[in-house]
Amino acid sequence: MTQKSQLIEGIVLTVFFSLFLYLALGMQWDQKIMHDFPYGYGASDAFFHQSVAEYMKEEGKIIFTPPYEVGGYSGVYDAHPPMLFELSSLVSLFSGVQVYDTILLVTSIFWAFCGIIVYLLIRRFNVMVALLSLPVMILTLTGNYKIALPWGYWLFITGVFFMLAVF
Repeated sequence: MTQKSQLIEGIVLTVFFSLFLYLALGMQWDQKIMHDFPYGYGASDAFFHQSVAEYMKEEGKIIFTPPYEVGGYSGVYDAHPPMLFELSSLVSLFSGVQVYDTILLVTSIFWAFCGIIVYLLIRRFNVMVALLSLPVMILTLTGNYKIALPWGYWLFITGVFFMLAVF
């Protein structure tokens, strides 16, 4: 592969990643990163995941479910994979952005990375086919697929990322 084609490939991947994040969050968030309240949430799952991440940020532990989520009982082990909650809490601590914004940002980045991993898998066979497959990932932000972010399918998106990363 020549240096010019590598440059073009890098530009295409950068444009894809930027366009994906713009379509996933930019339009939904009115081009703002910080909000005064949870913005763009459309179902109770989204609020549940956000509240667990907020609890983990405040407590500094990722073991137990918040008592207000399980009828007031404390010490109940959380059955959900902690990676999304932990990462969004850490991003919130380091950036100063609220957890309800960082959890959507981290999820969208995982979703974009899913597309890049699929691109890398296809690229092993043919670079041109891999480049042509990138717009298919943009289609996951249209129609019924678009509900994944507002309705809180965030743990599914994170799980798909790690499943693809294994390959």
